[in-house]
Amino acid sequence: MKFTLVILGLAAILGIAYSQECTGNEFYCEDMGVCIPGSWVCDGQDDCGDNSDEDQDCPTTTTTPCPGFVCPNTGRCIPSSYICDGDNDCGDLSDEQNCPTRTTTVCPGFICPGSGRCIPASYICDGDNDCGDNSDEQNCPTTTTTPCSGFVCPESGRCIPSYYVCDGDNDCGDYSDESEEACPCADNEIRCPKPPGTEIPGACIPPEYVCDADGIWDCPDGFDEANCTLTFDPAHPHFRLETIEAQKLHRMMKDNHNKVLGDEIKGKKKISK
Repeated sequence: MKFTLVILGLAAILGIAYSQECTGNEFYCEDMGVCIPGSWVCDGQDDCGDNSDEDQDCPTTTTTPCPGFVCPNTGRCIPSSYICDGDNDCGDLSDEQNCPTRTTTVCPGFICPGSGRCIPASYICDGDNDCGDNSDEQNCPTTTTTPCSGFVCPESGRCIPSYYVCDGDNDCGDYSDESEEACPCADNEIRCPKPPGTEIPGACIPPEYVCDADGIWDCPDGFDEANCTLTFDPAHPHFRLETIEAQKLHRMMKDNHNKVLGDEIKGKKKISK
C-alpha cells in the first residue's frame, strides 16, 4: 500500500491526472489525491506528505508512564536502577548526568595502591606479598617474636627448620640456606668448586680424596684430581661423593652399618654368656 502511495504521489508531482474515490474507512489526501487507510490517520506518521492525516484533531494518546528514566534522545524508558550506575545506557550519557556523590563501603583493611584491591587487615605485614607489589609489607614495625629454632632467612626473615639447611633446596629463595656460610665444610675437608648454573656450593670431600690412588673425580669438574702425579690403584677404591645429597646418603649408610655391627656384637656377647 505504501508503495502504491509513492507511485500516486509521483503521478501528482508530475502532473499526471488521477482521481480516486475513497471508501468509508479511508482518508483522502488532498495534495496527493490518494486514499489511505483510516488506521493511518493520527498514527504519528505523515502518510499524506502534507501532514493532513495528522492534523485531524488527533486525540492525545494515554500511555503508561515510564517508572524509571526516559532517554531524551530516543524516548527509551530505562529502569531507575540504571540511573547513575556508571553505564551509558541511553547512549548520550543523559542517564549519568547530575549524579550525586556516591557513598562507597570503606575498606576495613588495606587498599593496594596498584590494583585498588581491598585486603584484610590481617594480611598487612604478615610476610606475604598479597598486593603483588609488596606494598602491604612496607614500613612494618619490628615485632618481638619467639626466637627461631631453625634457620632465619636473612632477606625475608622467614624461619625455616634446621633440616631445610644444606638439603639442596632453595628454601629461603635467595639460596642463603644453601650458601657456604650456612653449609661449611669440616676443618679437614676440601670444598669442590660451585657447579656452573647454580647457586648451591660444591660438596665437601675428605682430604684423602684429593689426588687419591683411584683417580676418580670426586668433584664434578675433577678439581680434586687436577695436577696430580699419582696413578690409579684398584686396591684402594672409594665411593664418589659429588653432591651434598650423596655425602648425606653415605653418612647415613655408614651410621646404619655401624649400628648393625654394634647390634651383632651385642648379640654375640649375649650368646657367649
